[in-house]
Amino acid sequence: MIKKSTTALLLSLVMLLVSACEGLQPIQTETPVPSSTATRPPTSTPQPTSTVEVEVKSEMIHLGMIWPQEGANIVGGIADSKGVIYLVDTTGTLHAVDVNGTELWNYKGDYEFASTPFLSPDEKTIYLVDDQDQVLAVDTSGKQTMRFKADSRIVSFPTVGPDGSIYLETIDRESKTFDNKIYRLAPDGTVENFSISLIDRWEDHAFLSNGGIVRWGWWNNEVIAVQTSTGEEVLQCKTKKPVTQLVVGPDDLLIYAVDEKSIKAIKSDCTDVWSFKWKDLDADKRIQYNLLYDGGDFLYVAHDNGLFQAVAIEDGKLLWQSESNPEVGRVVSIVTQEDGTIYAISSRAQFMAFDQNGKLLWEQEVYKPGIPGLLQKLPNNELLLIQGGQAMIYSYDQALTYTPPEGAGLPADEDAAREEIISFVLDFIVTNEIGGTANYIESSGMPWVDAAPQANIIVYSPPKENSNDSWSYIDSDHPISVWWYADNQLTKVEDMQKAIDEYEQIYMNDPQSDIFAWGSYDFGILEIGKDLRSAKIYVGASCGPLCGHGLFYYLQRSASGEWWIYDAVDLWVS
Repeated sequence: MIKKSTTALLLSLVMLLVSACEGLQPIQTETPVPSSTATRPPTSTPQPTSTVEVEVKSEMIHLGMIWPQEGANIVGGIADSKGVIYLVDTTGTLHAVDVNGTELWNYKGDYEFASTPFLSPDEKTIYLVDDQDQVLAVDTSGKQTMRFKADSRIVSFPTVGPDGSIYLETIDRESKTFDNKIYRLAPDGTVENFSISLIDRWEDHAFLSNGGIVRWGWWNNEVIAVQTSTGEEVLQCKTKKPVTQLVVGPDDLLIYAVDEKSIKAIKSDCTDVWSFKWKDLDADKRIQYNLLYDGGDFLYVAHDNGLFQAVAIEDGKLLWQSESNPEVGRVVSIVTQEDGTIYAISSRAQFMAFDQNGKLLWEQEVYKPGIPGLLQKLPNNELLLIQGGQAMIYSYDQALTYTPPEGAGLPADEDAAREEIISFVLDFIVTNEIGGTANYIESSGMPWVDAAPQANIIVYSPPKENSNDSWSYIDSDHPISVWWYADNQLTKVEDMQKAIDEYEQIYMNDPQSDIFAWGSYDFGILEIGKDLRSAKIYVGASCGPLCGHGLFYYLQRSASGEWWIYDAVDLWVS
C-alpha cells in the first residue's frame, strides 16, 4: 500500500528496467528463438479520414495495417531504412516484421521485460535493455551476438553514437550518495575508457557529426561538448538562461530553447547565429512547446494550444504558422515527405497533415487510447506509428487497408460520462498508485471491522466552488462515494463517514499500528467537456505524515470508447 512515485512509475513503464544487476563483463551469447508464422491483416473498404473539406489526392495516406491483430501489446519499436520493423512487446519478445505485416522472426532471452529496441548506425544490430540491467545485441537474423551486464542499475535509455559505441548511465543503489556512472561500450560489449562529470541528466544530450557529445541542463545555464574518446570537456557555451531543449542542425548548428518564449542558434564554437522570439501570443501565459527537427531546412515549433510554426534553419525567420487548435493538443512528432507534406501526431492522438505552407489538410483521431509514439519513415513514403499497444502502418497502397472496428459511440449524457470516468479513475488508482492488479473483485458492504492489515481507502468528492486553495481542490468533507481496497478486493462502503473514521483510527491515529505508511487516496471530477469526450480530474494521495502528492490529470475518450490520460500537472508534493 506504499505510494508509488509517479515519476518512477512512468520511467518503469517506458524503460521496463526494474531489476537489480551485478557484474560488469561481456557474457556469452544465447540461442535465438525460431521464426514464427506470418500474419496478414484483413482488408476492407477504407473509411474517409478527412475532417476538413479539401481536395484529396487519390493516393491519400491511410491506415494500411496494424500489428499484431491480437496478442501481447507492443511497448516500442523502430524501423530500418529497408522497411523492416523491430518491435518489443510486454513479454519482452523482439519481433521483426515487414511492412506487409509478415513476422520474419522473433527473439526472447532469459529475462522478463525489455526496453524498446534501438539500432546500430549500420542497421546490422538491434539492441535491447532488459530487466536484469543487461544490454543485449541481436543481429538481423534474430541471433543474439552480445550481452553486457552492468554492475548497477541502468537509469536512462542508452543511445548509440555515430561510431557505433553505446552510451548508458547507471546508478549505484548501494551507495549512500547514489553515484551515477556513464559507460561507453564497444559494439562487442567491452567497456571502453570513458568518464564524465554529471552536471545534468544524461538523457539531455545529442551527438555532433564528428561523434562529440553535446550536453545541457536547465539548471546550469550552459551547453557543453565532450570528446567521446576521452570524456574531456572541449566546449562550454554560456547561455545566460537555462536550456530546456536542444536540437543539432546542419553543420552542427546548435538550436536551443532558453526560456518559455524564445529560441537561439549558435555554432559549435559558441558563436551566435540567430535568435527567434514569437510574438502575438499571450504575454502573461506560460508557454509550453516542443522543438521538432526532421533533418531538413526547417525547425518546427509546436505549442500546447495546437499552434505549429516553421522557422528557417539558416536565419531563424518565421516562415509560417498554422491556426491555433487547442483541441488537438501539442504536436509531439513530425515527418516531412518529399512533396512538402508534413505529417504530425499530437499529444491527444490526433494524426494531421499540413501542406508546405502550414495549411491543415486533414486530421483524424487515432482509434485506440494512449500517448502516441514517434512517427517514423518507411520506404515508399509510408509511415510507422506505435500507439495503443500496436504498430500501425500508414500507406498510399489502396490494396493494403485496415479499418478499425466501429466505435462505441458517445455516452448518453454527462451522468453516463461521469460514471465511465469514475470507473477509469478507480482502475488507475488501484493499478498505478496502489500497485494492485487490474482483475480486482468489486463488492459492497462494511468491511472495516475485519480490514486487512494493509488496506487502502479511496474517497470520491465533489469539486470545491471557486477554490484558490492549492492543497484542496475537492470538498472532502462531503464525499460522494468511498471504497476500501484490500486483498485484491475493492469494496464500496455503505456508511461513508464511518468508513473514513475507522480508517483514520486504524491506520493513521493508532500509535500501536505497525503499518509503515498510509494508503489514503481522494479524487474529484473538476470538468467534463461539452463533447463528453474530455475531462479534468484531481487525484491526491496521502502516504504518511508529510508524505503525499496531488495532480491534475487531463483525460480523453478515444474513438474506441476508452478513457486515457494525455497530460498531467503536478500540484503539490510532500
